[in-house]
Amino acid sequence: SIFLGLAGLLRIPSIAAWVTNSLGCLAYHSMTNYERLSALDWTVHYSVLGYNIGILLSLFKTTPNQVAAKKKRAYAIVTAGFGHILGFVSMLSHSLIGTGLPAAEQALHNLAHFSLTFSVMVIGGSLLLPTMWGILFSLLVGGSILKGLLSFNNLPGIVLVNFGLLAVLFSSKNDFPLKFKLGYCMLSLAPLVDFIAGKTLFFPGTDSAHTVTAAWILVTTILQRSSMLERG
Repeated sequence: SIFLGLAGLLRIPSIAAWVTNSLGCLAYHSMTNYERLSALDWTVHYSVLGYNIGILLSLFKTTPNQVAAKKKRAYAIVTAGFGHILGFVSMLSHSLIGTGLPAAEQALHNLAHFSLTFSVMVIGGSLLLPTMWGILFSLLVGGSILKGLLSFNNLPGIVLVNFGLLAVLFSSKNDFPLKFKLGYCMLSLAPLVDFIAGKTLFFPGTDSAHTVTAAWILVTTILQRSSMLERG
């Protein structure tokens, strides 16, 4: 209901303009010219958010191992939390497809891209550094992304992304189960899946290609959620 309410408000030109202006500080990132989402595509997107909530709740459960608890909370906030923001904002952006409000759609897409960039570049430091240092590291990375100093297209950004991936994959089994790590590894491949689906398997920008990418992300969240349920 919250999503439907916000999606409805965004169709009001004055509110769409306010959102566009408010997010003007974010770097521009080109969008794929998607078709309107089908009922199946919306279902997949909603399912991703639902399973992600389950992951968040599981990660915040108390555990006697304080080191593992700290890492789980860090992952919950940085990856699952910002992943939820990414998914929600992306859906709001998708809701504006074909409405004649491309500026607001683009602004929300830029916010989603910032959430993704921040999440994957911060997770390594958040897992391995003491809490206060991890917070300072996150603020530094976030500011650098806003200033355009860090991105997926420069060496420092690429190093941070891979550092984060290795920090998750080589963490103790007490921190994250093997299936959970596999889910994160698969999640990191989502941009590649999106590229292949959009450029190779289907006509560019079709709803089918979009659904394939969303379904891939859904599989990763199901894998991670099931791993946490198995551990209890």
